[in-house]
Amino acid sequence: MKQSKKLVRSKLASRKNRAKNLWTKYKISIEDYETILKKQDKKCAICGAAKKRKNLKSFFLCVDHDHRSGKVRGILCNKCNTALAFFNDSVDNLQTAASYLMFSELKIKHLLESHLTSIQT
Repeated sequence: MKQSKKLVRSKLASRKNRAKNLWTKYKISIEDYETILKKQDKKCAICGAAKKRKNLKSFFLCVDHDHRSGKVRGILCNKCNTALAFFNDSVDNLQTAASYLMFSELKIKHLLESHLTSIQT
């Protein structure tokens, strides 16, 4: 019984800390965070990943925000949030990366086809 009271207190303290952190960093309440997350079907807004287990430490959903304006854009998994940071939140950089992926796939396909044709002749 004592242990369950400790667990409840720990969860309440953790929620209180989370609420304080959300307000300090992003000026949103924990209710705002939960509303955004609910609208996103409790999944990352980019890749759709969802936290499956409470104890999964390597996966968490975090607040994504515009670094210039400070406005919250949505909730993302750590991988997608980090990816945006690596691309400096730049639409141009992301579009260039997407083009690179699309055209490199076509290039490889073309190279393989031309290689197979040259072997057959």
